[in-house]
Amino acid sequence: MKKQWFAVYILMVVCFAACQSNMKPTLDDANKEFIVLFTNDIHSQILPLEDNNMGGALRRKVVIDSIRDAHNNVLLVDAGDAVQGTAFFNIFKGEVEMMIMNELGYDIRTLGNHEFDNRMDGLKQMLLWNNRTTTIATNYSFSDSATASLIQKSTIIPIGDIKVGFVSANTNPNGIIDPTYRQGLSYTDPLELTDNEAQKLKQQGADIVIALSHLGLSDEDKRRYTVDTALINASQHIDLLIGGHTHTYLYTPFYTLNLDGDSIAILQAGKHGQYLGSAKIRLSANSSPTIEYSLIPLSSHLDSKIDSAFANKIDHYTQAVNKTMNKHIGTTLHPMTIGKPESPLGNWVCDALIIFAKQYMNTNVDFAIYNTHGIRYPLPQGNITLGHIYQSFPFDNNLSIIKLKGSEVISLFQTIALRGGEAVSNEVRLTIADGKATNITISTKAIDPTKTYTIAMPDYVANGGDQMEACLNASSRTDYPLTIRDMIIQHLEQLATQGKALPPSTSGRITIR
Repeated sequence: MKKQWFAVYILMVVCFAACQSNMKPTLDDANKEFIVLFTNDIHSQILPLEDNNMGGALRRKVVIDSIRDAHNNVLLVDAGDAVQGTAFFNIFKGEVEMMIMNELGYDIRTLGNHEFDNRMDGLKQMLLWNNRTTTIATNYSFSDSATASLIQKSTIIPIGDIKVGFVSANTNPNGIIDPTYRQGLSYTDPLELTDNEAQKLKQQGADIVIALSHLGLSDEDKRRYTVDTALINASQHIDLLIGGHTHTYLYTPFYTLNLDGDSIAILQAGKHGQYLGSAKIRLSANSSPTIEYSLIPLSSHLDSKIDSAFANKIDHYTQAVNKTMNKHIGTTLHPMTIGKPESPLGNWVCDALIIFAKQYMNTNVDFAIYNTHGIRYPLPQGNITLGHIYQSFPFDNNLSIIKLKGSEVISLFQTIALRGGEAVSNEVRLTIADGKATNITISTKAIDPTKTYTIAMPDYVANGGDQMEACLNASSRTDYPLTIRDMIIQHLEQLATQGKALPPSTSGRITIR
């Protein structure tokens, strides 16, 4: 049995930040309350992060168990992207993450875009593994009856005497989920649909309706799709939104007005499970309810309370991952960071695509691009392991070579400018001013709108991913069956045998004015 002092400590952390909300319960009994614990965008981070020792499923269970020990009415929810990002997912295809959701007792979850990364069959298998958790997707529908039977539009969960309704708002898959990975999925904009579903739950007796959203707090990538704030601004029946997708650390709630002029709280817990979100909600018949909200840090001070049986289950998978992923394959001279408008790792991988196009496909290309979202983690200085590469390049992208008319190339770079930059090879120079690309050159020459250019890229980009729709107008396309990740691994091993290390490079390929 856990010690009472620890349970009291956890409750003190939960109640650290008290924030007022204007939800409108319809309860007759006063002073009813419950706690919603939440995660979002864990991205298969099973163990604590290497760079700051934060997070980890074992620590998350410590806090969740302690709060449940101290409070009767506790719900645990997830706002999507529980998977993809470490070798655990690449090797076990979601089995580990779904085991963890079962063991921790998640009550309800929604789907992020990365839940589709193993295609529809993979999603179906994960839902079967995670059979203790209700999955909702209000604005997605599925033609595959086997998948559809595992996903609900919405639900009401009784917790004590309180009926808590849940709806979801799922991201627009266009340009973000490969069409071949989501066959049978139909999308409807959640702007009205989700609120209409919330209204139905109120009519069915829900005292409060919470939206689990994977839209993102704001449109930081200029996708021009519905985001959390727009959803709330157009709603009347959603009382609280727990979000994800943009990896935003909201240490205090973000408030925005709904159609009735009420302030509605939006919550989000960053990424990689470094924090557990907690919202204690008090409902009263005679006054507006309140939210006591905090992000609980999952740091090493929790390690003495780790559940040994659960740790053994995690260790079983960890040993299998380490057996493969601890292999040393190369060296870096300096940290290889990621980001926009350009970065050492982004620049390096684009230059590598030029080499790969020649080595594997015997093709000379004019330049290469790589979507920055496809590079998920920086490489540390020093020894690089197989695990580092899987963490940085988790997606099974293949190398595509397309031929694109110069006018379409200009359009492609305008999209890149709107997004604030993207990884490009050393042949490229451009300036971004006020969200527009200017002074674009390829190998020091201005782009000829009538010329055809040969470009190397991940197949995800060639499929129009990350709003690179201009690539869909290619006059020809050739794909190589080996993944880019495997090409990178072989390349690093070749460099290692030659005694060479990865050099960082930020050569002014993209300039922001």
